[in-house]
Amino acid sequence: MRQILSPLGIALLILATGVFSQVQKSDVLKSILEIKPLISTRADVERRFGAPMSDNTDIAEYRLPEGRILVEYSPGTCSESVKSDYDARSGTVVELSFFILRDIDFGKTSIDVRGWEQQKAPDVFPSSVLYSNFVEGVEVEVGRGKLTWVHLFPGEPGERVTCRRKASGRPHI
Repeated sequence: MRQILSPLGIALLILATGVFSQVQKSDVLKSILEIKPLISTRADVERRFGAPMSDNTDIAEYRLPEGRILVEYSPGTCSESVKSDYDARSGTVVELSFFILRDIDFGKTSIDVRGWEQQKAPDVFPSSVLYSNFVEGVEVEVGRGKLTWVHLFPGEPGERVTCRRKASGRPHI
């Protein structure tokens, strides 16, 4: 019987699969970081991640092998009939949260947290750290060297288009 793959061939295939898997994960992260709250639209999100698994008009859930994405969309511009936090057209991304299921090595990402606020966030791992950049509107949680959560929100530029202040002053999702 003829051997199809040598041990070296199998090892190279496993290595290539691991490299491809890391590239796919970084592509998902790159796609997420390209979404800009109060600028990107539902069409931009669906072009990257497909149709949502669940959708109630203002909040949609997208499921990927790498994790779960929740997106809050604006219900419309400020008015008495539309209760919105931001003066943005209907279907505009307000916030995005990416709950990561597969390991993404934080050190291999392009996220630079120098100068960001940091605090302990032991909800995932006892040593987890939450890094926040309120100017840019980005938060990331890192535990055991792995990225566990990414959150995008309007940040400082969003304050210029606020309809009313959020009660907590913290992002929603």
